[in-house]
Amino acid sequence: MRPRPHVQHDIDTAIHGLLRGNSFDPRWLAEDGPYHLVLGMKEGRLVFQLGLHPHDVRWQHQCALQPLRGVIRDYFFICQQFAEGAAHANPWQIETLDMARRAVHDEGSVLLAELLHAEVLVDMPTARHLFTLICVLQLGQRREGL
Repeated sequence: MRPRPHVQHDIDTAIHGLLRGNSFDPRWLAEDGPYHLVLGMKEGRLVFQLGLHPHDVRWQHQCALQPLRGVIRDYFFICQQFAEGAAHANPWQIETLDMARRAVHDEGSVLLAELLHAEVLVDMPTARHLFTLICVLQLGQRREGL
């Protein structure tokens, strides 16, 4: 199933941002990048696979999604409120919802960076793009009933 247009836009923006510039420094990988990153889900856990080309896995890290679930849930709720409010809310209400959406997104990005810290260092823009992609993965699993 193809994502809705606004979700596809978020995916494209996050990937473009990661390709344009990022700071992803795996602590245990001797080779310098650029790296090929595969982000996925397995048994309710986030899976990061890193290599120097698409079929190369030099580093793999799994982390529990549980610490992010509350922030992801809040982010989805605010995004839903923002989408519903965009049609009939006044400008200051839309701005308030957008500020809340950004704040929760930042909270999730900081938490993700903290979860990865022992294995990989990421800067805030990279964490933001990765958090967006994780939310999309989670959204896809919710739709599939997993």
